[in-house]
Amino acid sequence: MAQKVICIEVGYSYTKVCEVDYKATNAKVYNRFELPTPEGVIMDGLIKPDEQFTRYLKIKIKEEKMTAKKVVFSIASSKIATREARIPYCKESKIPDIIKNNLDDYFPFDSSQYVISHSILEKEMEEPKEGERKPKGTPTGYKLLLVAAPKQLVESYKKFASDIGLEFETTDFMVNSIYQAAKEDAPEGVQMVVKVDEKSCLVLVMKDGRIIMNRSIPYGVAEGINKDGSVDKELVSTAINGIGRVVDYYTANHSREPLDQIAVTGLGADSDEFIELLQTELGITTRKLAIVARFVEKGQKKEISNQFVACIGAAVAPLYFYDDSQASESKKSSGIDMTTVAILFAILCIVASIILVLVSLFPYLDEKKKNAEYNAIISELQPVYDTYLQYKQLDTDMSYLEKLDKETINRNEQLAEFIEVLEDKMPATFILSSLNATEEGITLTCTVEKKEEAAVVIDELSKFSHFGFVDTTAVNELKTEIGEIMYTFQVDITYAPIIDENAEEEAAEAGEE
Repeated sequence: MAQKVICIEVGYSYTKVCEVDYKATNAKVYNRFELPTPEGVIMDGLIKPDEQFTRYLKIKIKEEKMTAKKVVFSIASSKIATREARIPYCKESKIPDIIKNNLDDYFPFDSSQYVISHSILEKEMEEPKEGERKPKGTPTGYKLLLVAAPKQLVESYKKFASDIGLEFETTDFMVNSIYQAAKEDAPEGVQMVVKVDEKSCLVLVMKDGRIIMNRSIPYGVAEGINKDGSVDKELVSTAINGIGRVVDYYTANHSREPLDQIAVTGLGADSDEFIELLQTELGITTRKLAIVARFVEKGQKKEISNQFVACIGAAVAPLYFYDDSQASESKKSSGIDMTTVAILFAILCIVASIILVLVSLFPYLDEKKKNAEYNAIISELQPVYDTYLQYKQLDTDMSYLEKLDKETINRNEQLAEFIEVLEDKMPATFILSSLNATEEGITLTCTVEKKEEAAVVIDELSKFSHFGFVDTTAVNELKTEIGEIMYTFQVDITYAPIIDENAEEEAAEAGEE
């Protein structure tokens, strides 16, 4: 009989609870319910439940006849840091030790205040080169998702588990929870999964069933989606714009692997109108995440609500956090009776130690002194290294902002300057009848008193540096209502190509080399 576990997601508006098969690929959902979350219980992932909420949840679990003793929490917080890392191929049991030994390279903060976990995103394989006998598909390393959660955050859930009468198993990072539930929804191609909640949106991009990018958006739909599924476009626009920026970022960096579709889960999945609006705004096929194929509610064949996706995914393969105080999994007992061997080994160690001390005492003392000096130098340079890490992060952020800026360039931003110049440079009798601006250029309808003034207008317009081609129609005579003769003509202006100054500088530098 499969082991069962209770999975809980404490959201800002509702708390979701499931009783699910534990660590089962195709898990059965035995029971589930949700209840309102009082204000102030959850603050950016940190849980501070009041006595009334704790007591009510404990009673509700008993009323729903949930019998599992262990609990797994799925949590999201801006305080949880994630990094992608690559390490050489090794036994999977050795991965935690490698991560611990390189924590300062992955996370530029005091790691002693955090617990760490990891998930294998991809086992990297090397194709044999021509003439090599290396078998096809030789593993070369791992691509990992590293997760660092504040100890205070995890401890708050340990206490909460005790308060509701359950045994704390672990806290799962919600990115992993969603991934475990959704990874077989689209095993091929590139799919974006968006968990839309009240105050935030969680975005995962998966290629062939593997995570290649994840982002958290600090905007939700709050009051924007009504109970009947209708949508207030104004109240959901900020969240949709945030999702759109993630789509733009992905597209800019993965132009050869465009998004095939978007799957919506969470609160947003309960509204067909929201899904349709998201598709219209982003121009990408959008649907509700389907999970019924893998997770079936016991005794039911109906689709399981997307509100419980994180809870179900946390039961499949949750992350387990570890810190330096815990022993590595690689140090498990072999199960061999080592009593006799240990005695002999101890004797040998004593003898070897005596010899070693006698032979190497003075060299040891000398090396100890040098080591102390090196440690002092390292301590002095630590602020420099910290500054370097901050610089790298700022450089990464700046590159992202520059890409966003390039993606949002609009030539019509210069229209205000253009109109000011028109007022200053055009003949006194010049009248602008109409102006139509597109991304490619501008069309003007102009009126002057003299034909010669039409030439002046064309000449002045040609002086604009960001105009590429200026063309005009024939000048037509126009008689006004009061009998005056005026001349009207149309000017078609095409914008000049945008010159990437940075690219030109790089090309010039490359030529000099």
